[in-house]
Amino acid sequence: IRDDKLYDVDGFDTWEIYCKERWEWTSGHVVRLITAAEYRQKLPNPSDNLPIGQEKGQEWSERAVRELTRLEKKDAAKVAAKVLKAVEQSAKEAAKNPKVKPIKLSASTVRKFVDADLGVDRAAAAKETKEKREEDARPELRRWMIDLNGTVEAAVEMLGTVDQEAWT
Repeated sequence: IRDDKLYDVDGFDTWEIYCKERWEWTSGHVVRLITAAEYRQKLPNPSDNLPIGQEKGQEWSERAVRELTRLEKKDAAKVAAKVLKAVEQSAKEAAKNPKVKPIKLSASTVRKFVDADLGVDRAAAAKETKEKREEDARPELRRWMIDLNGTVEAAVEMLGTVDQEAWT
C-alpha cells in the first residue's frame, strides 16, 4: 500500500494521512509493524521447539518481535533461537520440578536476550539515571557559588552605570 501508493486509490493524499484516518495509527507505528512482520518471517516457529507434552500456543507476539528489531535480521534469528532454546529448557525443567516456573515467550524475555546480545545493562543504566536525578535535585555548593558570583557580578555592573553624583 505504501510502496505502490495504493492509499491514493482510497482517496488519501499521503501515507501519513492514510495511516491516521484509516487505521488511527501514526505512520511511524505502521513502519514498526511492517518491520516486525519482515523480521517474523525469518524467525523459527516456537511450537517446533516445545517439548512433547508441553502446551502448544506460545507464539511470537508483535511486541516480542519488535524487541528483536533492535538487532540486524541475521542476529535477530540467532537470538530468537537462543530465546526458544531457553524457553524449551525451562519447560523441561518445570516438567521435572513443579517448583520451577517456566520462562514464557514474552517481550520481556526477548528484551533480556537482546540486551545481553547488545551489551546493554538496564540495571546499571537505571542506577546511573537515578543517581543523576538525585544529584540534580540536591543543591550543590559549587553550583550555588557560581550562581551567586554571577548575581554579584551583575549587581556590580548595574551599580557601575549609576552616575557619580547620585552616589553623593
